[in-house]
Amino acid sequence: MLVRRSAFERAGQFDPSLRARNAQGCEDLLKCLRIAENYEFRVVPQHLVGYRRTIGNMSSDVMQMFRSYEIVLAEFREKYPLFGSDLNAHLLDTINGLAVRALIQGRPSAAWYLSKKLFVLEPRTAISRLPHTLNVCCRGLVPRWIKIRVKRRRNAESRPLYEKIYLER
Repeated sequence: MLVRRSAFERAGQFDPSLRARNAQGCEDLLKCLRIAENYEFRVVPQHLVGYRRTIGNMSSDVMQMFRSYEIVLAEFREKYPLFGSDLNAHLLDTINGLAVRALIQGRPSAAWYLSKKLFVLEPRTAISRLPHTLNVCCRGLVPRWIKIRVKRRRNAESRPLYEKIYLER
């Protein structure tokens, strides 16, 4: 995020209480929400940066991330009940994403817990997202060399017929 220094300072320090509650991970989300309390902001609808995930980084612990999201969003749900549906929608998206990540990481018990949580909170959403969730999970589990071969084959199949004949000779 790109933020004026004055806005960053007005929002206060990063909150160490999340770590103390074994729920670290959403300090940046909390900071953004606190900045949004006092300042107008805009969203750039393009990917400007990447997010590198490794096996040992903080966000790889999906259950810890889930607790962190719940705590942060609960604080703002209480402060701003008017935005409760938006915060709930964000939580549903997060739970779904964390469940997929848990499956890809080979943590079926965490994936099952998160999927159940999603189903209890919003059964229609859980059911409607199931095909997409399975698709994303399966793509995440497929080794990279297989993905490359499939992509090459798809590209070869999409060439015009005259180009295929020419290349086969």
